[in-house]
Amino acid sequence: MTAEHAKTSTEAKARGLSIYFTGYPCEHGHIAPRWAISKQCTVCQAPIKMGRLPGIVLSQQPRQ
Repeated sequence: MTAEHAKTSTEAKARGLSIYFTGYPCEHGHIAPRWAISKQCTVCQAPIKMGRLPGIVLSQQPRQ
């Protein structure tokens, strides 16, 4: 990450940024940027956004 990235969620929000980088690992060990709104690691949240949660199977069939 470069110097223009915020180091806290508060700083990121104040600067109008959507992510910040602490340099510390998340609870799952990823050293990655975090979302300013949720404070979640972008790597951890990627499977959630893609609908790939462990143990959950998404149906491809339309509802009836």
